Amino acid sequence: QLIRQAESFYIYGRNLSAVPAGYMYDMLMSVDMPCILIDWMDALSAISESAREGTVLLMITDHAHKEYGPIIRSFKNHGARVIWLCGSEVDSDLRLADIVIQTDDQADSHHSPGKISALLIVQILIELLSRKDTPVRQ
Repeated sequence: QLIRQAESFYIYGRNLSAVPAGYMYDMLMSVDMPCILIDWMDALSAISESAREGTVLLMITDHAHKEYGPIIRSFKNHGARVIWLCGSEVDSDLRLADIVIQTDDQADSHHSPGKISALLIVQILIELLSRKDTPVRQ
């Protein structure tokens, strides 16, 4: 409901995290659910300064880099909601997001390329968001 009720919905992912982020963007746009894909941290930082209440950000990252702290804080200070899907443990000082989902899904070899759990969670979100029996904001 948090995403379905958003006035603006942003999806962030860069490098390997751009794969599930881009997939989610493509699937949601194909079912006429508008969203904006961001794949550059500087753009994410700039958008955080102009976010408003009603904005929802889904961040998909491999690591909980400290650089994300000020960005999340800026979104929160502007009344936006943040969902963070992270492949590694998020330290308590970075747990600023409204929802933090840790997948512990790190790439460690060609046998375990990572992002499998992130893709699964994104697919579940897409399925839930594209259900026709749930009202969408007008």
